[in-house]
Amino acid sequence: MPTENILNSPSGRLSIPEIAKRLGIGRITVYDMLERGIIPGIRLGRRWIVTRYAYEHWERTCGTSRFPVVCVN
Repeated sequence: MPTENILNSPSGRLSIPEIAKRLGIGRITVYDMLERGIIPGIRLGRRWIVTRYAYEHWERTCGTSRFPVVCVN
């Protein structure tokens, strides 16, 4: 699947509430983690785009290279 289709496909992205539910934290905390670069995301204006691929890679590695204490298993 070409990259532009992954980004435009709803199944290729995760919403903030989905991320919050997966991590067991609140939406505000997810926004804070995105702002700080802990969770991989792209900011477009006021919106955050988090690709399923990037998030799931981060989740598997728990951000071990930069943020080892963020791992939530």
